Amino acid sequence: MTVGTFIVKNAFRNKRRAALSITSVAVSLFLLVALLVFLRELTVPAEDIGAALRVVVRSRISIANPLPARQRPIIERIPGVEAVSPFSWFGGKFKNEENMTFAQFAMDPKLLTNIFGEAKVPADQLQAFVSDQRSCIIGKITADKYKLKIGDTVPLTSVIYPCSLELKIAGIYKGTIDDRNLLFHHKYVDEACGVNGMVSTWWVKVR
Repeated sequence: MTVGTFIVKNAFRNKRRAALSITSVAVSLFLLVALLVFLRELTVPAEDIGAALRVVVRSRISIANPLPARQRPIIERIPGVEAVSPFSWFGGKFKNEENMTFAQFAMDPKLLTNIFGEAKVPADQLQAFVSDQRSCIIGKITADKYKLKIGDTVPLTSVIYPCSLELKIAGIYKGTIDDRNLLFHHKYVDEACGVNGMVSTWWVKVR
């Protein structure tokens, strides 16, 4: 009898013990891999060229503290800055849902493809989004989840701003690391909610 044969024979002498041992090792390995993947997603930034060239500017006190809109031309004059867009979280509830199931951000629509180059939107849909102040574009994941299509209306009731918005879907984007968000005109929220002059964050595209 060889050493290998001896090990195999004794390993399966008690089948229940062998099954429990194999299962315990498999579960331990699964938990280890799952935790490592989760940790990586939290700590390692996206490795695409779009994310590498974006800088988010927020209040040094807290992300909840707004910034003055007059900062924009100052940031644009900094050497190496290519584009600057306001990027404000609206915090709206969709229809009668109790919780927010997807994020909504107000931005400068003309800079969408410049700052978020990885977002794929057909040219006609992008043009419709830019030309209509009450329009929006939505991520494919959210559009599929709620069976939304171009031309549909998205009602949002904000828990942050003192207003509600009704946005018309002009396009559906995909290709980003998070195709769930809704993007709309910052000018619309400024006028509808009376908060002109303040933004949540600046998203900056650098060279």
